[in-house]
Amino acid sequence: MIGTLCLSSSMVNAALIGIQDHGTYLTDTNSGLDWLDVTASLNMSYNDVSNQLSTGGIFEGWRYAAAAEFGGMASSALGVNTGITSTLQSYIVSEQNTALRELIALLGDTYYQYSQSRFGGSYCQAYPSDCPNGDLQFTYGLLSDPDPRPGRSSYISGGLISDDDRHLSSLDEIITHGGMPANYAVGEFVGSYLVRSTVTVPEPSALALLGIGLLALGFARKRKA
Repeated sequence: MIGTLCLSSSMVNAALIGIQDHGTYLTDTNSGLDWLDVTASLNMSYNDVSNQLSTGGIFEGWRYAAAAEFGGMASSALGVNTGITSTLQSYIVSEQNTALRELIALLGDTYYQYSQSRFGGSYCQAYPSDCPNGDLQFTYGLLSDPDPRPGRSSYISGGLISDDDRHLSSLDEIITHGGMPANYAVGEFVGSYLVRSTVTVPEPSALALLGIGLLALGFARKRKA
């Protein structure tokens, strides 16, 4: 059973607030974390991805995101507090929220990747009668948190960001949940949320100016002595 439910009816339909797009990844400017496009790890198990995080791996420099970081990133993007700090929580988003759709697009629409390979396009293009009002978009990925429920220590959590416009009653939501096996790929529409700390490297010219400044300071002190 999904835990806390929050409802937002005053969500701002605007561009993402605390997010910078870099093409293959985005940066949450509030946390200073980069988030890799989730489609880069599609159809790979938690263990498969974990084995590629070390030196020489295809995800070298990245690590698994925690549910709290996932909730924080969503809060930064939407400009509201989702309240998601662990697994088994969800946040209901107001319908027709353009920021939610933009976030899914930047993180990678994992459902579209799956439906494109299976149907040659979106599910709703293949079955328009099932989608009288719009389409379904979502980003679905694995997180580092273990499933906290008894007897599920071998399972880990997943995070879903969903924009479902197929029916008027459809919900747009952000969810963290458990029950994801760590030892096998759970589907072609599931990737992994991988993060790294943003590192700002000074430009060579800035380093040169800093060196000149320090030399000048040292010379001035020497003359004064």
